[in-house]
Amino acid sequence: MEKYFDAFLYVANWGTRVLKLRLPSHLLDLEIPHIYCPGERVFAREKSDKVILTFVSEDEGGGEWVEGEGWLSSLISVRAELVRSDMRCLYIGWLLCAQSCGLDDEDVEPPVPPGLGQLSASLESLVQFLRIDTDLLDVAARASQPIGDVREKQEEIRKWVGKLQAKEKNDVLTRLITGEDLAPATELLRRFIRECDREGQRTVKQPGDEP
Repeated sequence: MEKYFDAFLYVANWGTRVLKLRLPSHLLDLEIPHIYCPGERVFAREKSDKVILTFVSEDEGGGEWVEGEGWLSSLISVRAELVRSDMRCLYIGWLLCAQSCGLDDEDVEPPVPPGLGQLSASLESLVQFLRIDTDLLDVAARASQPIGDVREKQEEIRKWVGKLQAKEKNDVLTRLITGEDLAPATELLRRFIRECDREGQRTVKQPGDEP
């Protein structure tokens, strides 16, 4: 993974499923997956300017005969979505940690990305591959804005961009036009997402939940 591959998939008939994705660190700051990946089931590490994400699903029951063929092709687009700063796969990983009791009741829910109720085919495959409880996903999606609503927030984005230094904006535009490097634009998008209001975050155990 560190030297040659951008994706790796492992399936065992005793219940273990593993997906690894590798991205250049300038396209995915290690700080971001650390927000969403706090447990043993989902984690991230950086090596040689590459960030490697690992998703691990375990079924203690085992005994299920699974053909691995076709899984990777259905999941590989998750990597491209993550490059575009789509955090839904990371949030799905956080749900895996919550589902497997890898979190404390007081742990704060990370920022909920938009579009949890509008998953792409690759993200649907990720949910299936990791065996995420769809009821848990449905509850999480209640706090997720539809993607269409986010696209309508152009005025909010325009005001945020207006506060950036002219030199920084000119550099990003030049690189976009020349096709030299898309990383600065990706970093700006990540900054915007990080600086968005995070009010309304939930803990793993919500008030009124059954003990």
